[in-house]
Amino acid sequence: MKSVKRIELVELYNAIKNMDSSVKYDKWFVYATSVNLTKIEDEVKLILEANKIPEEYYEFEKKRQDIFTKYANKDENGEPVVNETGAWSFASEITETLRDEIEILIDEYKDILKETERERDDFDLFLSDEVEVDIREVSIDRFPDQLSPQEMKALLIMAETV
Repeated sequence: MKSVKRIELVELYNAIKNMDSSVKYDKWFVYATSVNLTKIEDEVKLILEANKIPEEYYEFEKKRQDIFTKYANKDENGEPVVNETGAWSFASEITETLRDEIEILIDEYKDILKETERERDDFDLFLSDEVEVDIREVSIDRFPDQLSPQEMKALLIMAETV
């Protein structure tokens, strides 16, 4: 049994699920990932279900996006103009109007925004809690050579300790 943070289980689950099925992996590595996927699947589903976002928050986000779209500079196709960092472009003369409408919207949804922020904080704490999991280990020599640093970090939970 290993003591791992819930976030590490989610990362392991995602790394295994996102493995390229067209690649031929070492059979012992595949065996370990398959066993571990089965062992952690239920726990990961429970973790993800705990991250419920209130429906009202989605309403707020839709209205906020509608306001941004309404005031954004548009390209020749009528689509909002965004810069290279992904920020929307707005005419300087409407910035105050935009800010006022967003402030009114935030005030309208202030309770749900506070609740959502509190729930996110609670969920972050929940993710940092450790749980005991029976992880099937495999030699690091059996790991694929072509792993990104993020994939390696997630999969290292499965590496045999000496």
